[in-house]
Amino acid sequence: MVPNKKKIEIVEKYLPQLATSFKCYTWKDVSSKKLENAIKKFARGLKTETVLGFYDTSIMGNGTSGYIFTDEKVYYHQALEKPGMFWYEDIESVELLDFEEKDCNNELLVFFHDGMSITINETLVNKTPLCSLLQEMAECVAESPKNEEQDLDVSDEELSSFEIANIFRERISSKRLAKNLTATTAKRAKATSKLALKKTIGKGVGLNPIGKLGMTLGSAAVSATVGAATGKIHEAFIGENINEMIKILQSEFKKLAKAYRLNIKEAEKAVDKLMEELDGESLEYVYKSDDKEEYARDVLIPIIEDVVSRRNQVLEEGDD
Repeated sequence: MVPNKKKIEIVEKYLPQLATSFKCYTWKDVSSKKLENAIKKFARGLKTETVLGFYDTSIMGNGTSGYIFTDEKVYYHQALEKPGMFWYEDIESVELLDFEEKDCNNELLVFFHDGMSITINETLVNKTPLCSLLQEMAECVAESPKNEEQDLDVSDEELSSFEIANIFRERISSKRLAKNLTATTAKRAKATSKLALKKTIGKGVGLNPIGKLGMTLGSAAVSATVGAATGKIHEAFIGENINEMIKILQSEFKKLAKAYRLNIKEAEKAVDKLMEELDGESLEYVYKSDDKEEYARDVLIPIIEDVVSRRNQVLEEGDD
């Protein structure tokens, strides 16, 4: 597969600027071994033929951490953080917190249409070019929805049980789910507090030590609050309990996929979003329910309807 020319140009323009002391690889020169390792460690569900660029931040240079940019999404694994993934078309805005002299020490907040957000703060990546890359890729996707209309049309052929099981197996594991209990809630609270601090202090040169200390203390307060609850929630989801949750979610997803006539791309996106949004609050919501299947549907339906709304938007634009 030959990737979209404009998307290739965007990634190739900014990819070399991301690097601090590690190597970047374009879609032409990234090795299959690196991608295999990335899939095992942090890029579950990655289709290697869609890769446009890879900034490998692993110490051994073996692809076990870093940032992978495909034609539709980003896979990333920051040091000491759980792996993550997001789609360009879901980006609402990107905010650069440029308080520091070195760009790699700054932070990047990515906000999504569904109200969620992530913070990219590791010092192994320069944030300004990453901000530009994400903004331009999001704009590229938004400007050409009709080019992807064929992929977004409702499929006449229903997804098989095997296809659904495979989508889940590629993206959701009990091990990763166990690490994902409160991360989404924590990141959202942390990002919101930092953006509010930026707006209060204002963007400028010579931020005084009190301002930096205030930001540090604010982040610490958020982390402490979330951390206190994490241990209690984690105790409820061990062993077979997590596997049970996956089975229930997969079973209910299969029924909803048929009801909403999801195609493969829509199903993949829905499960990707499910993995990102499954935090301690939503898992506890399902786990403690008398009717776990009903409450699993309560978790799944908003995700699926958000994906379907994108389909409806494209179809309406095509009628104009």
